[in-house]
Amino acid sequence: MIQPGGGCKRQYNALGDKGVEALRRFVLDGGKYYGVCAGAFLALQQSRPGYPRLGLVPFKGDDPSHYRGISPVRIELTDEGKKVFPHSATNRTVYYAGGPAAVPGESVPDAEIEVLARYTGRVINTNQPEPVEEMAGKAAFLGGRVGKGKVFLSCPHPEQEEFNFDLVRSGIKYLTGVAPSPVYRDRTRGAVAVWYRPSNKASVEFLFNTLNRDSRFCVWNDKHLQDLSHVDAVVVTGKAAKDKAKAVASYVARGIRVVVVADTEAKRKAAKALKGAVVVDSYDKVVDALLK
Repeated sequence: MIQPGGGCKRQYNALGDKGVEALRRFVLDGGKYYGVCAGAFLALQQSRPGYPRLGLVPFKGDDPSHYRGISPVRIELTDEGKKVFPHSATNRTVYYAGGPAAVPGESVPDAEIEVLARYTGRVINTNQPEPVEEMAGKAAFLGGRVGKGKVFLSCPHPEQEEFNFDLVRSGIKYLTGVAPSPVYRDRTRGAVAVWYRPSNKASVEFLFNTLNRDSRFCVWNDKHLQDLSHVDAVVVTGKAAKDKAKAVASYVARGIRVVVVADTEAKRKAAKALKGAVVVDSYDKVVDALLK
């Protein structure tokens, strides 16, 4: 079970009571759980009222758990972590986006969890109304046995950057005994970055039910408008903003096709600012526009 980033509370609520119990039972009965960012939060113990967790491991997010922002952060492997990541440098910089800084919680029966890496740097978001606690020394990677199963929790996002893919592969090997073959998104042809709004049902259905199921494309969402080092095309599904216009101009200048879905009058007006983009009026025209 790979539980990605996003929103931990939304993930828990989406599972529902039956889903939560089924997931706990899956792990306890021998299943493997790989959690990233919010997926790591989900496996921890509850540390704030109104934010339920699975409670699989004897750790929780540091309390009070405030959003720290998005930034590279330094980590250091522990002695146990060096065994899990034998071919990795002890000190690394990893992409961080508001994930846990884990600290010990209450004991969990039949669980043996080790800290595999700790933060040595810090990410501070000064816009928060309350002070943010220091990250250094708190757990960034956790792993170990839970019942008959096994968990690997990645609080930051090594999968976001190619030079940290070894951490992802080693984490999966730690759980399964087999390291997956590397797939480098920056070298993949037919790569499509999609900017979409999770609240827009049409754009989400298009992404997951159309593009992600089309073998001609390698797709991921570019939620934070990161400037990826290589894509062949970009699809914009939301209303264009100034920051998006600047990013689109950069892609167009590099010869990358940009397709904009302008299915409302507001989007059509905003799309005029996206110079060089191909504008379509419905989602069923996107694939044809990408392949022209």
